[in-house]
Amino acid sequence: MRTNQKGFTLIELVVVIAILGVLTCIAVPNVTGAMAKAREGADRATALTIANAAKQYIIENNVSPGEGAVDENHKLVKDQYLESVPKPQNNASATFFLDVSGDLDKPVIKVGYGSGGDTLYPYDDEKKSK
Repeated sequence: MRTNQKGFTLIELVVVIAILGVLTCIAVPNVTGAMAKAREGADRATALTIANAAKQYIIENNVSPGEGAVDENHKLVKDQYLESVPKPQNNASATFFLDVSGDLDKPVIKVGYGSGGDTLYPYDDEKKSK
């Protein structure tokens, strides 16, 4: 064998590939979890926007904007309190659902995924952390 050969041995290459594999196995679940949290945060922000639009509608019109799915037929979208139909990021098959109760002086506004789905607004940190 020549003594001045340059390069890596097969064992060195296998060790490097194994280390990269282990790092990948550690990183992928963390990235996936971070993406899910980001989508949930985006949906909570959208729910807050819907709730604020509903409050503004109540203040300006002295009437409830109605309940139900926030789609192209909802008053908030038709009357342009929302620029477009909001699409959930975390639950793509669902739609946002608005529930307005109480009197117009102190309305209770809830926004979630579909009828009876997860409530996104108001958001309860204690409930979600359990």
